Amino acid sequence: MSIAEAHTAAEVQAARQELLSSGRNITSLITRQRRVRATIERSWRRSIMTAEPSAPARFVIESDATEPLLRAALPVLEHWLPSLEDSSVALFLSDRTGRIVARRVGDRAHARRLDKALAAEGFDFSEVALGTNGLGTAIEERAAVLVRGAEHFNDALQSLACAGAPILDLSTGRVLGSVSVAAPASTASQIMLTVARQAARQIEQEYVDHTMPTHLRAVLDLMLRNAVQRPTLVISRDGIFSSIGGLPLVSPENHVLIWEHLRACDWSLGDHPISVAGRKGVAHRIGDPHGVHAYIVEFDDCEPPTLAGGDSTGSARPSAVEQRHPAESDSATALRDDPERIAVMIRAFRESCGITLSPATMQALLRWDWPGGVAELEELLNRLAREFPIGTIPLSALPEAMRLRGTPMSGIAAAERRAIETALRVTDGNRAKAAGLLGIGRTTLWRKMRAYGIDERQYLAD
Repeated sequence: MSIAEAHTAAEVQAARQELLSSGRNITSLITRQRRVRATIERSWRRSIMTAEPSAPARFVIESDATEPLLRAALPVLEHWLPSLEDSSVALFLSDRTGRIVARRVGDRAHARRLDKALAAEGFDFSEVALGTNGLGTAIEERAAVLVRGAEHFNDALQSLACAGAPILDLSTGRVLGSVSVAAPASTASQIMLTVARQAARQIEQEYVDHTMPTHLRAVLDLMLRNAVQRPTLVISRDGIFSSIGGLPLVSPENHVLIWEHLRACDWSLGDHPISVAGRKGVAHRIGDPHGVHAYIVEFDDCEPPTLAGGDSTGSARPSAVEQRHPAESDSATALRDDPERIAVMIRAFRESCGITLSPATMQALLRWDWPGGVAELEELLNRLAREFPIGTIPLSALPEAMRLRGTPMSGIAAAERRAIETALRVTDGNRAKAAGLLGIGRTTLWRKMRAYGIDERQYLAD
């Protein structure tokens, strides 16, 4: 380590001690001309609220839903392993909770150094538990980070340098976990950050290949082959793939409308004709042995003369994507059994206010009876726009009766969701405390919240 590097490390160590002594409200370490990067300072300020600098890493017995991530990541880790032989470098993989689920190290002395710091499989390296570190901070920041020596919040990690990068689900954007490269602090290098980023990107692609249903992957390949000849859509419950020619027909409202229509069709007679915005086509259903279904819709080559074609149900009503302002309709007319009209209203409101609704939220709105008619829908949309000026509006933002209609479930599942919502309300949205009240793990709670469309942010104390 050079004299300049030693001086910088000493300044970082002094800044960390000052933060620990003075607490979270200390004046910015950066404005005080400390050599502390903004990413590290943000992490320290989060860490001081939850972690103890001298506390050892905690061993976690189990972690939910890591198998798909492991299947995708292990070939990538094995690919990099030969590069680690006889070097003091290790690769780590954590799940979305920050728990280490895999470690690859090529040097025995380095392995012993890591074991002494409890940097091993099964230990919780989340930022909440252990403070600033390559695995946990990459998850919190949703960005690649390099944490050198004294920048670690935990004392046991200060002899190490760790470069970490988050692993994202490319279809949803959610964090699946993180990958980190760890070496002695004296050998820290930006190359470590490059390796971490590259490994994360490789794992993300492997994850797509491993988790996409076989039948959907086959259909996507078919779509790509046929896209040159005909506009094509592939529709599943969770998303929609489109060739370039089909892009004008893609929107959140159309996805839900077309999915609901195709799901309700009688497929015993074979394929179904369909019309979207006057664009005629044929829908085919495909499925796998487990009963998971998707649909491929191939449209005619020619453009429709106008946008006044039939709708996706084949009736004379406007199509799913036809532009029509809500004011053109009689506001007193009931919206029951008219999902196309609801979709048109939501589209107009979304474009004017810039709001985004999740697919589950859209489904709930389309399935609701709307006894108050247009006025009830407009009032709800205005409230949602005020409460969620940015981001995606989750299913949990809707009234309970509407959520239950939008997500059909058994009595047991409905009771479980109400119990989760009650626990979050009692704990002001604190997932850890809510999980304790319910007697389940934090990861299990997170998985159930996602399944039920529950967003803890609406329960946060003012």
